[in-house]
Amino acid sequence: MKKVKGLIYAAVCVVMALAFSACSQLTEAVKTLVISADKTVAAPGQTVTFDAKLVGGNETETVANAVYGIVSGEEFAAIDGNVLTIAETATTGDKIVVKATSDKLTSNEIEIEVSLPLTGIEISANGVSTVEAGDVIVLGKVLTPETADINPSEIQWQIVEGNDICVINSDMLLVNKTAATGSVITVKAVYREIESNALTFTVGYPVTSVQISAVSYEIVKGNSTMLKAEVAPENATEKNNVTWTVLSGEEYAEVVSNSLVVKDDALTGATITLKATVGGVESNTLTFTVKATQYEVQYEENKSKFMINVSEENITLDKNATSSPVLEVRLYNYNFERVTDKEITYTVIEGSDYLGVEADGYKCSFKLLGHGKAVVRVGIVGSEVTHDVNVNVVVPPDAVTLPEVFTERAGLAYSFSKVNPTTQAVETLPFVAGVAGEKVCSDLKYSFINENGDSGDSVAEWNDGRITFKQTGKITVLVSSDSGSRVET
Repeated sequence: MKKVKGLIYAAVCVVMALAFSACSQLTEAVKTLVISADKTVAAPGQTVTFDAKLVGGNETETVANAVYGIVSGEEFAAIDGNVLTIAETATTGDKIVVKATSDKLTSNEIEIEVSLPLTGIEISANGVSTVEAGDVIVLGKVLTPETADINPSEIQWQIVEGNDICVINSDMLLVNKTAATGSVITVKAVYREIESNALTFTVGYPVTSVQISAVSYEIVKGNSTMLKAEVAPENATEKNNVTWTVLSGEEYAEVVSNSLVVKDDALTGATITLKATVGGVESNTLTFTVKATQYEVQYEENKSKFMINVSEENITLDKNATSSPVLEVRLYNYNFERVTDKEITYTVIEGSDYLGVEADGYKCSFKLLGHGKAVVRVGIVGSEVTHDVNVNVVVPPDAVTLPEVFTERAGLAYSFSKVNPTTQAVETLPFVAGVAGEKVCSDLKYSFINENGDSGDSVAEWNDGRITFKQTGKITVLVSSDSGSRVET
C-alpha cells in the first residue's frame, strides 16, 4: 500500500512539473510591442524620436526593425524611420498620432501635440515717451508668434529704472503724483528667459496737440517751403522733437531741416501730403501742389525753342561767407534734350553798383561790389528767351564809428541826466553812429547794458538819432551792423 502511494505522489509531481513547464513556455511566448517618444509636445520644425521595445514577463528587448507610421495628423508632420518632423505650417493644438509594427505585432499609439513656443516680445506705449506726474499709460505687448502657446499671466512687467516713482498694474503704468520733472522710467516685459525691448519715459510735460503750417502750399520744382509746428502746451518737454512724415508723393519731395524740398524732376501738378508727430501726438495733414518752373511756364507761353533752368532762383552773397555760390545754367531744346553748344549771356539788369558777373560758359561766378540787391538776367545768344535770378549782396561795414564827441575822449565814462533838473522834462542824448567802408550796409543796431545786469529796451531806446535812458547807472551802448552777414561788424 505504501508503495502505491509513493507511485501516486511521484505521478502527481510529474504532472505538476509538466504543467509548470507549459505555463512557463506560454508566458515567454506572449510579448508586447511598446513604443515611447523623447517628447510628446513639439514645436513646428522640431523632431520627435521614437524607440520600440518588446516587453514580455520580466524581459525587455530593443526592436531595431520596427516600422513607424502616422495614424492621424499626417498633414502636420512627416516620419522617416523613427524620427517624426513637425511641419513648419503646423499650429498650436494640432495633433499627430504615431504607432509601430514589427513581426505582425502592433504597438501602442502615442499622441504628439504641436505647441508654438514664444520667441519674442515687443512692447509699446502708443508712441508716448514723455509722461506727467500722475499719468496712467497703457502698455501694449505683441508676441512672436502671435499664437504662441503660453499663459499670458506668466509674462511679467519689470521696472528697470524708476521703481520708486511708478508701478505697473494690469498693463498700465501708473506714475506717482510726486514724481519729479526730469525723472526717468524704464520698463520691459519678461517671460522666462525671453526679454522684450525696453521703453523709456521721461517725466515732464507731455504734448497735447500739434498744429502744422507752411509758408507756401504751391512749390516750384527744385524749390522748398518752410514748415512750422505749433506744439501745445508751450512748455511741452518734447516740443522741439518734431518728426515729419511724407504721407503721399514721397517720390517727388522730402523733408530736410523743417523744409519740404521738391525734387527737380517732380511731376507738375503732383500732390504731396505730410504730417508731423511730436511726443506721440499727430498733427493735422498739409497738402502741397508741385508747380512748373519758370522756364517751363515760359516754354508753354512763348513756345520758345529753348528753355533755361538755373541752379538757384534766389542767391545770397555774403562777404564773410567761407565760399561763394556759382550760378549754373542748363539749357534744353523743344524736345527736352540737353543743349551744350549755345552761348549763354549774363547781364546785371538791376543793382550793377553792387554786383559784377564773370561768365564761364554754362556757369557764372559773382564779384561783390557793394551792399544791396541785384538781378542777373540769363540769356541765349540769338534767342529772346531769358531767365532772371535775384541776388542779395551782403557787405557789412569795415567798422562802426561812434559820434566824434565820444571817440575824441575814448576810454572815459560820461555823465548824463535823464531828467532836466529844472523843468523835470525827459532829456535825450544825441547819438548817431556811422559806418566805414564804401558801398557797405549802413543799417545799425543799438543795444544797451546796465552795470546792474539789465539789458535791452528796459534800459534805453534809440530813435531818430537820440537815446532815451529809462534807467540810471553806468550804461554801455553797443552799436553793431545789421547787414545779415554771417559775421556782423
